[in-house]
Amino acid sequence: MACHTDAKWKPAPQFDHGKSRYPLTGKHTKVACAGCHPAATKALKFRGVPFAKCNDCHKDPHNKRYEPSACASCHQTSNWGDIAGDAIRDNHAPGVFPLRGQHATVACDACHKKGEPMKAAPTKCEACHRSPHRAAPLAARCQVCHTERSWPSLTGGHFAHELTRYPLGGAHGEVACKKCHGAQGGFARRYLSLQFDRCERCHGDPHRAPWRTVKDGLECEACHVVERFVPSSFTAARHGPPLYPLDGAHLALPCADCHRKAEPASRPPEAGVSSFLPRPAADDCRACHDNPHGDGFKKEIASGGCRGCHTTRAWGLAKFDHDRTRFPLRERHAQVACDGCHKQAGAPARATDKAADRRSFAGLSIECRSCHGDRHLGQFAAREPRKECPACHDSTAWKNLRFDHDRDSAFPLEGKHKGLACAACHQSRRTQAGEAVLYRDGRVQCESCHENHHERDEDVWQGAP
Repeated sequence: MACHTDAKWKPAPQFDHGKSRYPLTGKHTKVACAGCHPAATKALKFRGVPFAKCNDCHKDPHNKRYEPSACASCHQTSNWGDIAGDAIRDNHAPGVFPLRGQHATVACDACHKKGEPMKAAPTKCEACHRSPHRAAPLAARCQVCHTERSWPSLTGGHFAHELTRYPLGGAHGEVACKKCHGAQGGFARRYLSLQFDRCERCHGDPHRAPWRTVKDGLECEACHVVERFVPSSFTAARHGPPLYPLDGAHLALPCADCHRKAEPASRPPEAGVSSFLPRPAADDCRACHDNPHGDGFKKEIASGGCRGCHTTRAWGLAKFDHDRTRFPLRERHAQVACDGCHKQAGAPARATDKAADRRSFAGLSIECRSCHGDRHLGQFAAREPRKECPACHDSTAWKNLRFDHDRDSAFPLEGKHKGLACAACHQSRRTQAGEAVLYRDGRVQCESCHENHHERDEDVWQGAP
């Protein structure tokens, strides 16, 4: 009575196949008992029916191509055509072509053609997919860069650009892909049609002018490297002939100090772009420097330029030869700084105003009094014989006198006069013009300096015999 009742013999109303060693699921629940339990004689056979493998009941449509894999690894009892999703991804041709990512959603007959063996399905990407990369080595090596998750998904999240004709180096490796490849147009336009034979294809020309230092003036790599655009790899050593050799203070200047030029008013300045003068007039100092002398030295500049007096070491270190002038420098004069004689005609507009050199060089008087003044307050110019400073003084020292009282004066020194100090006769006097030692005071008679003792008693002399 475990299976049948007295009300109904068959089918056995109390039999529960779920309690057997083979519970029925899916389409199996709709199969008649005789479909699995054939009649041995007149009664159905229930015990001893094999069920360990599907092909115990079903014919293998794959003709044993997938043995020893069980049918349940791909199929389920709900329907023969329903492929077990998780199972098929895990068990689809292990080690040969496991289904992952987008491949797991593809219909079987997209790869496994009807009437062909399952193993005839291709495993190489190019057998099913057309490569957009026309050039080797990328055309047949999809898995190097792409994954099954999606075509844009890159292996390791980074495209191996070194496999292309343009490996990325330096700062180029930090640029986002869309910066060069854009977002508009098809694959061929975005990736295969880009030109990269010259830097300006992507960057344009920030200098807006050709350079005579490189072939055609357009080879950026002659002066720049991919690590960074600034500073330039063009060195001062390369600035030599046939260009303008850099030496002295010029070596310390930034390139832009000489090569930058103002942008036209009609074009606003661009961020990060410098407009350079490719070829300033290096043979003329005034192309970069103002002339601090104004209209002075026109003749000298016309014949030899600034280099006739100055060098590139420093502006103040002039190599001017004063012997070429009307006033050669000798003795103490040779030790005087230039601005000791060539004074600034007024203070500069600003403390840093180096261009405002207001010193006078040409046209200065060479008379001693023009620099030193006249300490004698015009005594030697008031009457004859008139004398200039060099008549008594020389340039070694002011008190180094070449004056000879016997030769150069109207009062030769004799006797005790020879031993007298100058100040004994020539004393300082204050006048309306100032204080000075009197040298030309007209005292050449004895009584001018000495008292006449013979005039004390005239009667004595008159009464003498």
